[in-house]
Amino acid sequence: MEGLTDEDRAFIEEGKDVTATLNEVTEIYHKNLLNNPEALQQVKEDWNFGLDEVKAFKMGYATGKDLKHIENSRLVKAGLRYKNSKKGLFVNRIMYPYLIRDNTVYFIGKKTPLTPTEKEGKEAGKYKKLLTHDNNPDVSRHVNNKFLFGEDTIRKSDYVLIAEGISSPTRLNSQKKKT
Repeated sequence: MEGLTDEDRAFIEEGKDVTATLNEVTEIYHKNLLNNPEALQQVKEDWNFGLDEVKAFKMGYATGKDLKHIENSRLVKAGLRYKNSKKGLFVNRIMYPYLIRDNTVYFIGKKTPLTPTEKEGKEAGKYKKLLTHDNNPDVSRHVNNKFLFGEDTIRKSDYVLIAEGISSPTRLNSQKKKT
């Protein structure tokens, strides 16, 4: 890393740390889903995804209590928690990691029947996205929403399909892998 400033080196290290945190959380969420028969059944009933899709896309389940062993500052930098909160950003949601070269670069969580209401009894949104630096200065500049879900699958493809939501591209990519 010769020729880089100390600031450049720190930025690179922060990016590595954020990637490591997002990858660690992906594995936690993925194991949660694999070990939760009710959540797996919901994924099957609601979106017709079986174990093959869950494993291929590293889909997961966030309980909201599963990241307590990870240092709060790491979770904040990775966009997984607000700075002054001890509560996880994602609670009882099916998690879709955006993977680029097997590294998680972004998350979106889909609502389940167990997802709690938001503040003041307001209904929780269907989707909840990872916090980004653009909307929260405590989050690393490495965390942003500039990625497409399934981006790796289009790199060597002859065509691209655009779909709304997160379940549709998962289904399309799954069918593509089977053909």
